[in-house]
Amino acid sequence: MKDLQDTPLNHGWKWTEKDESARVRFGVPYDAPAVGSLAIIPSVFYGIDFKLQQGWILADRLKYSANYIGMNAALYTFVTIGFRNGDKDDQLWIAHTIGSFEHRLDGVNSKNWVVYLPGEPIGNGWRVFDASVSDEVRQIFQDRGGFLRQVTMLSLRGHISISPIEGYETQRKLQ
Repeated sequence: MKDLQDTPLNHGWKWTEKDESARVRFGVPYDAPAVGSLAIIPSVFYGIDFKLQQGWILADRLKYSANYIGMNAALYTFVTIGFRNGDKDDQLWIAHTIGSFEHRLDGVNSKNWVVYLPGEPIGNGWRVFDASVSDEVRQIFQDRGGFLRQVTMLSLRGHISISPIEGYETQRKLQ
């Protein structure tokens, strides 16, 4: 964000479920490592989503810096997964949060996943992250031959400060 009056809602992000404008503050973090960073300070559970444009859906790697302040802070990716074993394509959310634990399902009856990333510390609680979504999908669904077809949406939740997110295409997608 460029100034204190701006919000991600002015740049294509939308509330996930209901408008929480009265209880979620957006700002510019004073200690951000990159211009255009965003601080989200919530007093309720919220979500904001960003539908990726056509040119972005080939990205399979995300690079960003973040300060995960709250326990539920996460950057989510909504992905389409293909399977070599003949299973039908599936869509699900992958939550990217801080930690060094094994990937896990996001709840007992959930098909969504939580991926923990340690990141590289750069000071003041900020870390640099390089998330290979295609590698994550292969690891999670290795027993079924799962592979990433595309990332179609991003979502932010929780008390987090985050830099602009860069998307990269690191390999040719499998058909």
